[in-house]
Amino acid sequence: MSIAVTRQSETTRRDYATTARAFIGMVGRVLDQRAPSPVDVVYFFLGQHGRWSESTIRHTRAALRFAFVETSRKHPNHPLLVEALQRLNATDCETGRLVTPVPCERTKRQTSAKKRKTLTPAEAHAVLLALCEVGHRHAAIAQAQVFFGIDLGLRPVEWETAQIADGYLVIQNAKNTNDRGNGPTRRLPLDGFGEDYVASLAASLDRIADALVSETWEAIHQNVARAMIAASIKAGKTCPSLKTRPVCPYTLRHVATARMKVDLPPEVIAAILGHRSIHTASRNYAPARSAKGFRPIVTTADPIAVAQVNAFRKDIAKIESADVHSPKAGL
Repeated sequence: MSIAVTRQSETTRRDYATTARAFIGMVGRVLDQRAPSPVDVVYFFLGQHGRWSESTIRHTRAALRFAFVETSRKHPNHPLLVEALQRLNATDCETGRLVTPVPCERTKRQTSAKKRKTLTPAEAHAVLLALCEVGHRHAAIAQAQVFFGIDLGLRPVEWETAQIADGYLVIQNAKNTNDRGNGPTRRLPLDGFGEDYVASLAASLDRIADALVSETWEAIHQNVARAMIAASIKAGKTCPSLKTRPVCPYTLRHVATARMKVDLPPEVIAAILGHRSIHTASRNYAPARSAKGFRPIVTTADPIAVAQVNAFRKDIAKIESADVHSPKAGL
């Protein structure tokens, strides 16, 4: 492996070394590894979309490259160093620009587009197994969100207050603002699931409630997201696609929605997801083809919520019809 001659000042070299040590240490804590490999560090770095500013990304990349080049002087042609540097120096075949995480200063659409919205059954299984091994404090909560999330389609924040009552999973709609949500709460019938499934779901909700005694939901959610990233990188040994596009909590809602689109009507999907309109899921969520390989979904909606969605559709249709047939100004 050829090594470029570095021409940085001593101050810059010290700064790069400090930044690289701090970043590698952070990755080690997230991945629960004392000494993460250079490849794991780079995969983690490249997967952090929407987290840092463009200048932070540029500086961190330069610091990691400096650290790996310096290490390669002692260990020339080490395969992990070679691969790590290749990944850091990789360019997009269309733009010719370096492949980097999407900076947080870009638009939400660009950031969201980088987040994983699909998951195969094999990838989900690999992540679940990896979550058993990563050793994170909230790995069990993350595992439950993966296992139940691809069935129930909750928003990440909705796990905080979800409860089981009278055979239903009762959820506070997180987006019940600006007339987007289908009421303040929604209920998902659990009678289609087995007793063991419901008991395990109840235990997972109790675990979240216990954690909330000493932590805020924001802290729990951040740790759950980190656990999923760590598990994705670990599972990347058997499913390489998980390394470059790790699972995030919202991925699971997309997967559940895709599964629903296979054989459920739009009004039922909207009621399950807490949407007022049937168009939200069709426009903003993963398509039915993303659910390829999954078994048919068991989740269904409360008939009252379905009726509310249909009522809203009729109201919109009346408004649109009246608008079409109303006399136009000036005619």
